[in-house]
Amino acid sequence: MSMSKAYGMQTKAEWDAAWRKWFERYSRSLPQIGMWIHCNYGSECSTFLEIGAGSARESRYLARYAEQVYCVDYAPAVVEMVNASGPPSNLIAKTMDAFQLDVADRAVDCTFHKGFWVLFASDHDLGRLLREQVRVSDKVALALVHNGRNRRMVADFTERAKNDELFNVRFFDPRWIQEFVKKSLAADGVSADVRIRKYGGAGWMYRWPWPGFLSSLRDRVATFIYACLPWSRVESIVVEIRRQTLKVK
Repeated sequence: MSMSKAYGMQTKAEWDAAWRKWFERYSRSLPQIGMWIHCNYGSECSTFLEIGAGSARESRYLARYAEQVYCVDYAPAVVEMVNASGPPSNLIAKTMDAFQLDVADRAVDCTFHKGFWVLFASDHDLGRLLREQVRVSDKVALALVHNGRNRRMVADFTERAKNDELFNVRFFDPRWIQEFVKKSLAADGVSADVRIRKYGGAGWMYRWPWPGFLSSLRDRVATFIYACLPWSRVESIVVEIRRQTLKVK
């Protein structure tokens, strides 16, 4: 499945320019992924790290409940905009290379990214990114990628990509990505439980206001609905990685 095609923008300057255009729009959008992560992992994790954070919308939401949240991006202008937007005191945004994170081993309870791997055509690069993310994760590492079995979404993105590089992304098959992650970690001596979960496809649940005291119920119901949907309707594949042991080589 390794490819030579380029996805998304290729330089920091291009990403800086793109996020200057998209930052406000994405910042104002509902942090549904942050809600889903809090619902499913908030009880066991108190620190979070978002990789390739962009607007940091999800990190900002998680900061309401977490002890500490970090968000990193390799485009300097993105991090500058996050810091200029008045983030909460327990949200720290930094410029960082995801291939070589300036973070200690197992320093963060939960690491995650949304639509980050979809920008990489090289399986070798994906393996490097995976192993670096797992290195800094103590309890769980999450990777959300676009679901290639949702043919309607693939066709929509293909059409939109003709005019907007935002939609020029790589899609994945659930079975392939699970096996790829297992093999990549095993090659590095990492023993881990790798689980595939479903996210997205029931956005209608968030299209009307829910009273605050019912928000947790909404997120639990949404998680249940996602799990019940056929792969043809699911938006994202969630790779959940729980590391067990690391062999010393």
